[in-house]
Amino acid sequence: MIKVIALDTSTTKTGWSIFIDGKYNDCGLIDLSDMKKTTAEDRIPIMIREIENTIIDYSPDIVIVENTVVSRNVSAQRFLTMLLGMIWYICMNKNIEYQSVRPTEWRSWVSPEKKGNKRVELKVWSMNKVKELFGFIAESDDVSDAILIGYGYVNRYRDE
Repeated sequence: MIKVIALDTSTTKTGWSIFIDGKYNDCGLIDLSDMKKTTAEDRIPIMIREIENTIIDYSPDIVIVENTVVSRNVSAQRFLTMLLGMIWYICMNKNIEYQSVRPTEWRSWVSPEKKGNKRVELKVWSMNKVKELFGFIAESDDVSDAILIGYGYVNRYRDE
């Protein structure tokens, strides 16, 4: 049995999904939006603890995370990169394979269709794609992205 956790991370909301033996199993949202008025620096330790708890709860073989792509906000890029580094460290300490994937890459694994160019269009595509593939509406676009990251990953590597 192979378990994959897929993460769409941020310092405020992190979507996660679980795939077991290539099949969707569960998803959820770590939501720190009630702390929005605090700094990202203050939220990161809490977010990473919640992500680590999710990893511990599900004991995955692989953790796949969306790589950071923030071209206009250097501070956001720095904080997201810190989060990825901490997740990598957790995985290294628990002997879990760690993978990161660019957004354009996982989206191409899911579907070759045109998805849009703007963030809003991509989020709508993600929500609609989860409804089409899994028959339900995800709690948020963070969760739908996490589901599709996992779905794309397991389908890309299904034969391996």
